[in-house]
Amino acid sequence: MVYIRPKNEVVDVSSLYAGAPTWFSIKLHHGGKFTKLPDIKYTGGEVRYVDYVDIDEFSVHELDAIMLDLGYPDPRMIELSVESPVIYYHFRIPNGDFQFGLRALGNDQDVINLSKFIQNNKLIEVYTEHGKTNLLTYFMSPNAKGKVVIEELPENDDQGAKYEAEVHVESPLRNMNHVGISMDKVFRAKDMARKHVTGDYTKQFELLRDYALELQATNPDTTVKIDVCPNGNPASPTRQFRRIYVCLGPLKKGFKACLRDLVGLDGAFMKGPFPGQVLTAVGLDSNNGIYPLAYAIVESENTASWKWFLENLGDDLELGSNSNYTFISDRQKGLQIAVDQLFPNAEHRYCIRHIHDNMRKKWGQTEYRDHLWRCASATTIPEFEHLMKEFSEYDKEACQWLKQIPPVHWARSHFSGRAVSDVLISNMCEVFNGKIEKGRDKPVISCLEFIREYLMKRICNVMKAMKKAKGPLTPTATDILDARKKGASQYIARWNGANKYQVTAALQDQHVVDVRNQTCTCRKWELMGIPCRHAIATLNEMSKDPEAELDIYKWVHKVYWLETWQKAYSFKVEPIKGRPMWPKSNCPTKLIPPPHHTQVGRPKKKRRQSEGERLSKRQKASAGDGVNEMQGENSQGPRNDGVQKLSRKHVSVTCSKCKNKGHNSRTCKGQGGNQSKK
Repeated sequence: MVYIRPKNEVVDVSSLYAGAPTWFSIKLHHGGKFTKLPDIKYTGGEVRYVDYVDIDEFSVHELDAIMLDLGYPDPRMIELSVESPVIYYHFRIPNGDFQFGLRALGNDQDVINLSKFIQNNKLIEVYTEHGKTNLLTYFMSPNAKGKVVIEELPENDDQGAKYEAEVHVESPLRNMNHVGISMDKVFRAKDMARKHVTGDYTKQFELLRDYALELQATNPDTTVKIDVCPNGNPASPTRQFRRIYVCLGPLKKGFKACLRDLVGLDGAFMKGPFPGQVLTAVGLDSNNGIYPLAYAIVESENTASWKWFLENLGDDLELGSNSNYTFISDRQKGLQIAVDQLFPNAEHRYCIRHIHDNMRKKWGQTEYRDHLWRCASATTIPEFEHLMKEFSEYDKEACQWLKQIPPVHWARSHFSGRAVSDVLISNMCEVFNGKIEKGRDKPVISCLEFIREYLMKRICNVMKAMKKAKGPLTPTATDILDARKKGASQYIARWNGANKYQVTAALQDQHVVDVRNQTCTCRKWELMGIPCRHAIATLNEMSKDPEAELDIYKWVHKVYWLETWQKAYSFKVEPIKGRPMWPKSNCPTKLIPPPHHTQVGRPKKKRRQSEGERLSKRQKASAGDGVNEMQGENSQGPRNDGVQKLSRKHVSVTCSKCKNKGHNSRTCKGQGGNQSKK
C-alpha cells in the first residue's frame, strides 16, 4: 500500500529505496491549475508527498484513490447525466520545464512512459487539474467505442484545432442505462458532437490555401496543388474540395540526388470519419531505405485520381511521355491504366507478393509460392524459361494462369537495369503507409502536417545512422559486396586478350564478364549496380597485373556511394509556423468540404487484410495441433495464430512477492511474512 506522508515529515528517498529499483515517491501538486501559453505555471493548490509507490503496480486508479483519501470526490463514480468534476493528471520529466517537460498521465501507456525515469529519479512530480465532463465530451473523445473516456473541452478555438482527433460520433454505446442516461440525451449529445466535428472539418478546408502558401514559403521549390470539383455557377463564392497534392522541395532535390529512377506507388484509406485516400510515391535511397517523395489526399482510388497524381509527379520529376522511368505497385485500381496512358515507355513492375496473394486464392500450397519466387528471381531468360517449364510440369493450370501476366512486369530476367535495383516487392510503400497510419485518421491539414513532421524527423534519424557509416559505400551496399566477395573465391577468370573474361565454377556455372561495359551475362551486376561474384573474380584476376591499379569500390554504381547518400539527405524539410502566422490567401472563393456520407456500422480502424492473409490464417486454424510453422513471407502474422490456448481453470496462481498461492502481487497483503510497505 502507498503511504501519504504527513505534511511536516522529511524523507531521504535515495536511501529509502536503496535496493528497490521499482519503488519511488510522488510529489503531488493538487488543488491548483495551469496558466495558459506561453508562460505556463502551476498556481494555487497544495503539495503532498506519497511514498512506497511501486511502478510495477502503479496505475491512474491508484492516483484516484489517493485523491479520494485527500478529500476529493471519487473520480471513478462520475455520472454522465449531469456535469461532474473530473481530475486530469500530468507528470513532469525530471529537470524539465512546464512548456516542454509535462506529460499526460491518463492510461497504461503513460505509466510506461513514466517508468523510463524511475531508475535514476526516485521523486516524480505529479500535477492535478480539475475540469468538468458531460455527454458531449464523451462523444468528442477519440476513444469513444463503448467505454466512458473523459476529456476537458478547451475554452476557445482560435486556431481551429479544437477537435482534431479520430472522432467517431457514430460509435454505438453499451450499457448506458446503468448511469441513468435517457436515450433522448444520448441522441442530443451525438448531434452536438457531430456539429462540432463538422464545423472543425469545414474550418480545416478554409485554411487549406493558407497552409499551402506557408509550405511554399518555408520550403522553397515545394509543389502544392489543390483540385476542386467543377461548379455549375462560376459566380458562386465557394468551391468544393476534391484533391490536394504535396511534393516538398527538399525531398524533390534529395530524391534526384539519389540517382535512382525508381518510384513505388500505393494508396491507403483515410481512417477517420470522412472518406478519402492517401496516395504516396516512395523511392529508395542509397542504403536501400525508403525515400518518400510526394503524397496526396484524393476522393477515391480510381483512374482519374491516379492520372492527376502522376501528372503532378511527372512535372516535379520532369518526366515526359517518352520517359523510361520505373514504377512498382501492387496493381491498384486505375493505376495501370494511368501509367500506360501517361508514360507508355515506362517500366511498370508488379509487386510479386500481391501476385502471390492472388495465386493462393486457388493454389495455396507452399510449393506454388516457391515456384513463383524462383521464376521471379531468375535473372536470365534461359533460366526463367527453364523454371517456368518446371512449374508447368508441376501444375500446368497454375503456370498458365501466371503466364497471363507478362513477365516484363514481375520477372527479373525481363527487367532493364535503368533503376539500378532488382526489387520485386513494393515494401517501401507499405513501410511508409505504416509510419503515417496515425495521421490518416485526422482531418486534412492535420494529416498533411503529421506526414510532414514525420518526414522532417526521418531525415534526422537517417543522419544519425549515417554518422556511424565508415564508407566508402553505404552499410547495405557494403554487406552485399562482402557477401559476394566470399563467393568469388570459387570462380576462375580467364582473359581473352581484350575486354572480356570467361569466369567458370562448378556445376556448369560459366559466364562472360565485359569489363568495358561493366556487365555480366548473369545480369546481376547490370540489375543492381554492384559487381556480382563473376565480376569480382575478374577483378581479382586483373589485380595480378602489377601495372593495374584497381579499386573495387569504383566498380560499384555511384548510387551506393556514401557521398551520394549524404548528399540526398543534405536537403532538410523546414519547420513551419503556427496557424495564426500563416500568410492569407487572396483567392476570392472559399473552399468547402466534400459531401460526407456516413457509412453503416462502426467506423473500421484495422487494415484490410488481403485474401492471402485470410486464407493463411484459416489454414493455420484448421490444423488444430498447436503447431504454427511460418516460413518466408508467411511470417507476417502473430506467432499464436491458430494455436489452441490451454485453459487456466483449476490452476492456482502464485504471488511474485510472498511466493504463496491463491493470490497475485496486486492483491497481496503480506501473507508471506515479508516486510510490507507502510
